[in-house]
Amino acid sequence: MERKVCKMSVYSVLELTPQQEAASRDAAMPALRGLAFLFIIAVCCDTLSTIHFMTILGPMGPSFEINPLFRLAAVGYGSVVGPLLCCLFKIIAGFYVAWRLGRWAPYMFITGIIISFWAAWYNMWGCYIEEYIPGILTWNFWGV
Repeated sequence: MERKVCKMSVYSVLELTPQQEAASRDAAMPALRGLAFLFIIAVCCDTLSTIHFMTILGPMGPSFEINPLFRLAAVGYGSVVGPLLCCLFKIIAGFYVAWRLGRWAPYMFITGIIISFWAAWYNMWGCYIEEYIPGILTWNFWGV
């Protein structure tokens, strides 16, 4: 009995050859410099605000962090080094995903920028507003 193998790939769904997809990725990257710079700024703001609430606000510490990666890194490496390592990881992962997505990269950068700036705002000011409970906290399945 012969086994059938599916030959479908991402390139067949997009109707591009691998060479066309690579050319599309390489051509899109220089046009994304502004979004990439803003993405780095947003991730750094999120990281600095996370360090602020973990260290300066004292008793809150890493246990109140919503992002499980940041929480584990803060517990393992400390309230300063852990978030800095996560910042570096988020930037590298964001650029890799953007490079792989090619023409969809601007949407990934814009989404990352919005989420990171919102997280920075929430870490600095939003958490003090008692009436404000972000909707995403209702989806927090890993527990805070």
